[in-house]
Amino acid sequence: MNNLGRLLRETKRQQEAEKVYLRALETFEKNPNDHRGSSQMATTYANLGHCYADLGKFLEAEKAFRKALELDQNIYGSRHIETATDMSNLGMFLMNRGRYLDAEPLLRSSLKIFESQVGKSNKLYVGTFHCLEGLKQRQLWAKMNFKKK
Repeated sequence: MNNLGRLLRETKRQQEAEKVYLRALETFEKNPNDHRGSSQMATTYANLGHCYADLGKFLEAEKAFRKALELDQNIYGSRHIETATDMSNLGMFLMNRGRYLDAEPLLRSSLKIFESQVGKSNKLYVGTFHCLEGLKQRQLWAKMNFKKK
């Protein structure tokens, strides 16, 4: 179902994708003891977070990203690449919402994990590094504009 939801999102059919993700979560919740389902459930929550963000449902998006992070931390621990991906997703979301102070520690933590797990040449590291650099630029810009007022 995650693949179908992703295809729908990529073809700008977010409302349909949302329904697919919610249906998948209902299925997972019927089988809560299935460990494999829990990691798939985390992926579904992350995908739903992106979908909600696309739809402008920002409170729901943040809850979904946080749920994905919580599930993966419970499954893999705090230093795993899946957990780092969730941290990065949540950090990027918060940065795009202007919540720089909330985003920065998540992005820094995920960057450290990516560096230790996959190295600096990996696309996960590079993407998060550029996002963190963008965050620094936005913080500087916001600080400069605040001083002008």
